[in-house]
This record gives sequence, C-alpha cells and structure tokens, in this order.
Amino acid sequence: MASFTRDAAAARKIPVLADSRFQLSNFAGFTSATPNQDEVEQLLGKQFNIAEELEAAGEELRDRLGYRALLVTRGSQGMMLLEDGVAAVHLEAIGAHDPVDVTGAGDTVMAAYALALASDSSFPDAARSRIMRAAWS
Repeated sequence: MASFTRDAAAARKIPVLADSRFQLSNFAGFTSATPNQDEVEQLLGKQFNIAEELEAAGEELRDRLGYRALLVTRGSQGMMLLEDGVAAVHLEAIGAHDPVDVTGAGDTVMAAYALALASDSSFPDAARSRIMRAAWS
C-alpha cells in the first residue's frame, strides 16, 4: 500500500507525508515525515543527548529513507527540520516547556505541516507556520 501511495502521488507531484509510530522504515521514498525524537532513536538504536548528534543522525536517516525533509519533534526542546541540501532548522518550543497532556500533539503537528505543504509552503515555512507553532505550544 505504501509503494502504491508513494508512486501515485509522485506521478501527480503531490507531497506524501508519513507518521507511522515506530514504523517509519516501512515508508521509504515519501516526501517527508514527522517522527518524534524517541522514534528516531529507536530506528537508529542510539539515544542522542546533544542536538548536533541528533541532527547528523537524523540527516542520515532522512537520506537513507529518501525523504526530501524530516521534521523531528522534540517535546520541550521544540522541533528540528532536516531538509535535503539545506542547513538544519531548529525551532524552539513556545508556551509551557513542561507538557501537561501530549495526547494528539504529533497528530496536530502532522496535520498543520501537511496543510501548509499542500498550500505550496516550503518545508521551513510549513514548519514555522503560525498554525504549527500554535499546535506545538
């Protein structure tokens, strides 16, 4: 199903995003994805305590899976956008840094990011969009 979706969307130049909850490797070749840091660490078999290490590893993962961009959500540490051929963009969390209830936070990020990309925003603009920042706060 993933390959059919990917191929059909590519033929029509429609961006396809993945949010797979620890199964990101099953969705290679999509346009972008929004894993959280735990998912990236699980896929790579290593924890990252330094943003630069996560950035380098995330870039390798993005390249390995064939994504044009990877938006890694990092809880109270904000988000990190990794785009092919572009310097990483680090977005600070806004609002409270101690989450009260994170239920649906990743789904909300995916929805806002997908809406912005479907409206022809660039990856950085989609990640920085006002709706995205409001969703993540």
